[in-house]
Amino acid sequence: MAYLLGDVPHVKAVFDTFTLGVEVTLNNDLDQGFDTLPNEFDEKRVGVAMEWLIIVFILMFVIAPVMWLKPSPRQQRQMALRSSAGKQGVTVKMAKPPLHHFRGTMPAYRWHYPQSAPGPDFLLVRDSNASDALEPYHAGWRWRIAPLRPLPDVASQHLQTLLEHLPQDALVLESNAHSLTLWWWESQTAERFTRYLSDIEPLKEALSGLSDRPPVKPLETGGTEEEGSEKG
Repeated sequence: MAYLLGDVPHVKAVFDTFTLGVEVTLNNDLDQGFDTLPNEFDEKRVGVAMEWLIIVFILMFVIAPVMWLKPSPRQQRQMALRSSAGKQGVTVKMAKPPLHHFRGTMPAYRWHYPQSAPGPDFLLVRDSNASDALEPYHAGWRWRIAPLRPLPDVASQHLQTLLEHLPQDALVLESNAHSLTLWWWESQTAERFTRYLSDIEPLKEALSGLSDRPPVKPLETGGTEEEGSEKG
């Protein structure tokens, strides 16, 4: 078209001016378009990242309480230990041990004597938790309460064997008319604990019936009335 209008000076000048303006406009639009593309892309990428952060935060908020409720390895070991002990006739409970200046509770493992054969009263404390004024007994244990009567040789032998084998976190061994109780911090596994039973069960059998208290006999009722009625 410029060739056809080349002989018309005014028309050619107008056409050249229009063509130049279109080229400038197109160049500006292209430059602006390429400049805005990275900005728009960055904004979209930031938006997607924020969405994922929100999703992760929500998942953590939901999962965190479940993780808190999950038992730790130590708690799982203790649960297995107590379950195994309970199946073997041991009563396990948290209670305040017979230790001076002790606050809180401690695991107590209890073996009950037969009701017809109550045990003796004594209390042994490990050296680490006992006063030097207490009478030493055996293997780093001291009498806080000694039996009123000397234990038979068989019972003494089983008792000393048990004290030699107990772990360091076993602090108190107590006996009363009802039960034999071990106070300890449950440092062993269920498998290891079963080995102590070979020492504890014979000791419990040897102590049964050695109560320091005289047996309580049931009162006989009705005998006098029957005798009186026969005489009458």
